[in-house]
Amino acid sequence: MKGGVLMVAMCLFMVGFSPIYLQASAQPAIIPEITLECLEDSVEIGIDAAFVTCEIENPTQYVEKIELTSESDINLAHPEEITLGAGDSQQFMVAIDSSSASIFGDYEANISAKVVEANDIAVSLITSTESDSFIITIAETLDCEVTMGQGGGAIEAGEIVIFSATYRCDGNRDGVKVIAHLELFEHGGNSPHWPAGFIDKSPPCDLTINNGDGVASCQFTLETPDEIYSEWKGCMIILDNTVRTADTCNQNTKLQLTVKPKSTGLGIELGGNNSIIDQLGLTKEQLPIIGGGIGLLVIIIIGLVISRRKNRDYEHEQ
Repeated sequence: MKGGVLMVAMCLFMVGFSPIYLQASAQPAIIPEITLECLEDSVEIGIDAAFVTCEIENPTQYVEKIELTSESDINLAHPEEITLGAGDSQQFMVAIDSSSASIFGDYEANISAKVVEANDIAVSLITSTESDSFIITIAETLDCEVTMGQGGGAIEAGEIVIFSATYRCDGNRDGVKVIAHLELFEHGGNSPHWPAGFIDKSPPCDLTINNGDGVASCQFTLETPDEIYSEWKGCMIILDNTVRTADTCNQNTKLQLTVKPKSTGLGIELGGNNSIIDQLGLTKEQLPIIGGGIGLLVIIIIGLVISRRKNRDYEHEQ
């Protein structure tokens, strides 16, 4: 009984497929088929566009309904079905959701296509699956930021600057070591500049990325020269060894620093840009008056000295 039912089912299937067979009997391709090719072998997220183009072709004389599926550890989006006329071809896009993979590395993606209907007749039982694959590379990412404590300002030559900073990095590759260090930038410049006598005495400051992030709290120490001949203005910046880009003193994450020449007990800076007259607050109009007064005082002192000598000589003769 069961054998008879199975025989009847097979006969019905052959009768249903006979129009296709009769139509295609004179053609090279009897069984419905397709070709599938993805035009990119690999794609890197973050550099290339997050899309891959694939092309599907129907080399037969049937109108084919094709089912598309995919498999990957990264989420993919593409059409689920495509219908192609006899001899036609069509390209379709595979969109890559990079946010579904957080770890750096290479991921394989496989795209499959199968003819499920030919001339409106179900043929999935007699057609094979065509597939192609490509590699998705999630590029390494690393984003670091620094929070700087109090410090800097205006100091005299020879003083030591000490401040703290918290360095935090987020990345998608574990085991990456980031080394933070102190740099000096002069006002108006966009690259590090260490004048003579400025010495970084900071202990090491490094962190390692684990489970997507890393953090380090560090202390930085800057020694300034005992003597300088002109005022130095700039800022202190914390950078790391992974990326070196142009920087300036115009952002909030910097500590401004002004180092002035040492001043005397009278408040006069030795070796500074300003003269002693400027530092005393004298004007050009006051100089002749002050100079004349000083000259008159010198003449009076000289006269008194000469007069005393004459008196002593006269008393000696008596």
